[in-house]
Amino acid sequence: MPKKVIKKCEVEFLQVVNESGEADAELMPEVSDGWIKKAFETMMLVRTYNDRAVSLQREGRIGTYASILGQEASQVGSALALDMGKGDWVFPSFRESGVYIALGYPISLIFRYWKGDERGMKAPEDMNIFPMSVPVGTQIPHATGAALAMKLKGAGSVAVTFFGDGGSSRGDFHEAINMAGVFKVPAVFLCQNNQWAISLPRKSQSAAE
Repeated sequence: MPKKVIKKCEVEFLQVVNESGEADAELMPEVSDGWIKKAFETMMLVRTYNDRAVSLQREGRIGTYASILGQEASQVGSALALDMGKGDWVFPSFRESGVYIALGYPISLIFRYWKGDERGMKAPEDMNIFPMSVPVGTQIPHATGAALAMKLKGAGSVAVTFFGDGGSSRGDFHEAINMAGVFKVPAVFLCQNNQWAISLPRKSQSAAE
């Protein structure tokens, strides 16, 4: 019998920095020294906050806490690229403390939330960020809906949502991605790929390469 030929689909992607931290100079965006300094200082602040939060959780002084160790750059860099003044909106998961801090969210309120007081997620009026979404993936369709509203209004803004590997298995993710594609909405879907989906390695969670 003739062998079956399985065609693999190729997915184009853009990679500016490789796994060793080496950047392609031709692909690097033009940013000022001041922006780089701000980004570095913010990442250091986020790392310090995370270390403190992990210690407090281990001491039993705050409840469940999702560490963001190793994801500071993706959170801070994406947050600093947003323009709240133009109406950009953020739809975070439970692991985006760094995004909150980069946008200027009071750290005291974040700790208040992790202590169990929901009022910690009452964002200041000038910040377009939704509360942390603890259920996995439920925030993703909200971003698509907001982006569709932005398009209908001609707002010129974007909706950004964050999720992890595990969130990409949820029906919410696939429905949101499909709807965003159909209506061509200004939405950014940022998967913080740390190779784990809750307690499963990525290869056991998805057949995608």
